[in-house]
This record gives sequence, structure tokens and C-alpha cells, in this order.
Amino acid sequence: EIGVRLVGSEMCIRDRVQVQEPSWARQHWGIIARAYEKSTFFQRYCTQVEQWYVGAGELQGLSQINYWFVSRICDVLGITTKLSWSNDYETDDERSRRLLSICQQAGATRYLSGPAAKGYLDEELLNAEGIEVEWMDYSDYTSYPQLHGEFEHSVSVLDLIYNVGEDVPRYVQKHDASQQGSIVALAIRNQESHQTVIYACLLYTSPSPRDGLLSRIPSSA
Repeated sequence: EIGVRLVGSEMCIRDRVQVQEPSWARQHWGIIARAYEKSTFFQRYCTQVEQWYVGAGELQGLSQINYWFVSRICDVLGITTKLSWSNDYETDDERSRRLLSICQQAGATRYLSGPAAKGYLDEELLNAEGIEVEWMDYSDYTSYPQLHGEFEHSVSVLDLIYNVGEDVPRYVQKHDASQQGSIVALAIRNQESHQTVIYACLLYTSPSPRDGLLSRIPSSA
């Protein structure tokens, strides 16, 4: 986890959530290096990932840090999805209407979301405006050889990279979004946009314990 604090009151949440202790990056990288130093592909990727943490340690905002990691993981996985921020759009204050407005401005006909949003997303509202809602399903991911013990699903995408290397695409779920018709809600907390054919991806972050590189399948974009 990364310790954060809220600053200001008039700024958007993306700018308000700031890192408390810049040494987090060095500490995190040390833990990861010790955990994966004996993995099959650690040496191939260790310098690259270490530089990610060096760069992230120079950033102040939690959202910017998340964006930094997601964009670099996308590069490694060959994902070319366009990433954009929700505040790149003019939006409504109510959550479902805000999502509807963003989808309409982006020209989307399909909205792919994590299951956590079922608690608040007004699916009928989006459907009524011609936008299909699809819920991400995490139940079908293929297991792969891991370094320690029985297979564990709830690990970082780095676990996948360090253990299978260039075979990563074999273990990634893809969503066939037709041309420019879909938007993916990318909450780094559940990193669910591993798609290779999605047109646009909205980046949402919040100071939750679930944030960060916690999910094996990053919904990176």
C-alpha cells in the first residue's frame, strides 16, 4: 500500500490524493525483487520494472502513479488501448449520469465495467440511451506456473510477467470491441482492461486498499 493524504478542497480527486512518503517506491521495489529474484523471467524484466519504480517515486499524486504503472504495463503486454481521464470530459455529478455522459462524448456503444460497480451503476439508464453494459468476469483465467506453492489468483500482473515472460498473451482475456464502439472503465484497483482491441479506456483511481497493482489481470487498457 501507499500512504496518502488529501490536499486542498477545490481540486478534483485526481489532484487531491497525494503520496505521504516518497520512499514507498524504493521499499516496494525491494519487496518485489526479493520475492521474484528466483523466478524464470526476473532477470529479463528486473531493470525495466525497477526503473518504473524509480520514475513512480518522483510523482506526488496517487492517480498519476497508477497511470504511470498502467501505461508501462500496457507497453510490455503490447496493449495499445487509448487511455484517458474522466475529467477530460464534461460530466454530471451523479455517478451513472456521469458515465453516460462520458460514453456519449466518446461515441461509445458498449461499456465494460468491473463487478464492483453493480452496487451503484444504473444499467437501465445506459441501456435506454443505446449503451450496452457488460460486466467483467474474473472466473475463467487460466492458471500458469508460479514460483511458490499452489496457484494463487490474487497477485500482481508482475507475477504473470516474471513467471511466463513472453507467453503473457496466452493468459490474458481479450474482449472483441468492434472498432471504436467500446469504453472500458479502468479502475486500477481491479485493473481490468487487458483488452487489445478496445478503443478508449477511462482511468479512475481512489485511495482504497484495493488500489495499486493488486490484480493479476490488469485492466490496463
